[in-house]
Amino acid sequence: MTSRGKAGPASQDRAGAKPGAPNMALVSDTATIRPARGLGARVEALEEGLDRLHNSLHRTFADLEVHIVGGYLVKVWPGTEIDEWVAECPTVGVAVQEESRDGALEAVAVMIEEMLQARQEYGDAIPPKDV
Repeated sequence: MTSRGKAGPASQDRAGAKPGAPNMALVSDTATIRPARGLGARVEALEEGLDRLHNSLHRTFADLEVHIVGGYLVKVWPGTEIDEWVAECPTVGVAVQEESRDGALEAVAVMIEEMLQARQEYGDAIPPKDV
């Protein structure tokens, strides 16, 4: 790379890198910066991973359901694995994973009852119902 005009100190001319910025390289005298060799593939892989995560979260929240079980609000959504549903009751502090939506709702209802019984047996406060 040749330096023209105000491209920078001589150290930039060697290997095209700016001092103190090992992951960037000067590509022209207009100070256009591009990722150094090898970083492009990592950036692309990170972008693909973020896209997959975004799509997964979008599907999850698009399918989010809210139910009332025993007077408590229960959130139900498809999990990240195939044939997996998650049901959670944050007020009582229980969550389950099952192979079907109905199975998750049934299992969380049982867990809510068991947790409330355990709290009562240990003398802990029973959380007030959400509705």
